[in-house]
Amino acid sequence: MSMEKSKGKDPLIKKRVLRSVGLFMLCAVGVLVNLGAGWFAGRAGLPLYLDTLGTVLIATVGGYIPGILVGFFTNAIKSIYDSSAIYFGCINVMIAIVVGFLAKRDWMKKWYKAATIGLIITAASSILGSVLSYFLYGFAMDGTSAELSLRLYESTGMPQFLAQLLATFALEFCDKMLTVALVFLFRLGIPESVRENTMFDGWQQTPLSPEILKRIRHMDNKIMSLRTKITLILVVSILSTSIAATVVSYFLYRQNTIEEHKQLAKSVADLAAGLIDPEMVDTYIAQGEKTPGYKEVHERLYQLRDSSPEIDFVYIYKIELDGCHVVFDLDTEEFPAAKPGAVLAIEEAFVPLLGDMILGQEIDPVVTNDQYGYLLTVYKPVYNAEGKCACYVGVDVSMTKLAHNSYLFFTKLFSIFLGFFLLIVCFGT
Repeated sequence: MSMEKSKGKDPLIKKRVLRSVGLFMLCAVGVLVNLGAGWFAGRAGLPLYLDTLGTVLIATVGGYIPGILVGFFTNAIKSIYDSSAIYFGCINVMIAIVVGFLAKRDWMKKWYKAATIGLIITAASSILGSVLSYFLYGFAMDGTSAELSLRLYESTGMPQFLAQLLATFALEFCDKMLTVALVFLFRLGIPESVRENTMFDGWQQTPLSPEILKRIRHMDNKIMSLRTKITLILVVSILSTSIAATVVSYFLYRQNTIEEHKQLAKSVADLAAGLIDPEMVDTYIAQGEKTPGYKEVHERLYQLRDSSPEIDFVYIYKIELDGCHVVFDLDTEEFPAAKPGAVLAIEEAFVPLLGDMILGQEIDPVVTNDQYGYLLTVYKPVYNAEGKCACYVGVDVSMTKLAHNSYLFFTKLFSIFLGFFLLIVCFGT
């Protein structure tokens, strides 16, 4: 009896193995077509990408599952030599879903329906690609679309994002319509029997016929089907877990970055404090550049400030009740340096700390947002031989740059997550 069962299973196991091998070969062909077509377009100097040709082809003849695999792994492989490719993998995956879904409904059999597919994926890839590009790299990147978007922006004065979106749409339109046209022509030469054998829809049993599926869809089922429930649970579970992981990662990254820049500011403040002779502070205030060694210290402070692009301001003040007495100050592009001996008003954020600063105590870093920008400020007291605070070294780190880097990290994380999310959900359903 057991031998009969094993003999009955062998054909099924063999069929599944052959099916898996066929899926692997189909995906490998698609990835090679994507990479090869993209390489050819680049070497030929064409203003096109052609790097979704394999994705559209395999999604058409094999279904959206192998199409998704082709799109995802194409960008994963490209990221080896182009790190930005992984962030745009979700676009390739999305194209595979759209093409696979519509091709299964015979949209690739009529030229006008195939053209509609081209328009749909053009619009989707243009919008998502423009949003990702704008957040990742800002306006006018390198490449053909950047040159066109810059021309549109300069000639019409339209918003930067709109100029980039229109330029990307124009390029994507030519690229995607040519891609769909090539696949449409290729599909015309494939017999229907061959296409049925290459279609992979995830079923492990014999797929239901179109007539039975149509009858099922029109059944008056008021109760949610088991497959719908499982799909809903899968989507909600993956989505909630991914969102939680993304948010936690974002805040951990932001907090870690802030701590790193606090340490950077403290290190610069320590080095600057080592340049100051606390016994000469009053002389610096009274005589300024006439004081021996003043200019040398001033130049060293400039070198410290310019040692990191994250540092916006470096200055040295003596804090009194009437305000901040300038000992050293540095010029910037927006703000000229205050002269030694000038008295500046105490910023509102530091008023509650004035008593501690007059006493020369250590204070925690302070975040301010005023006319000088969005800044994280570190103050380092400098003590004289008697142990009294002679002055404070102030170092300001731009929080605007920190916020930009955090948003950039979030965009990268979101784009990678979106590709994985679509891949897992489509396989799970």
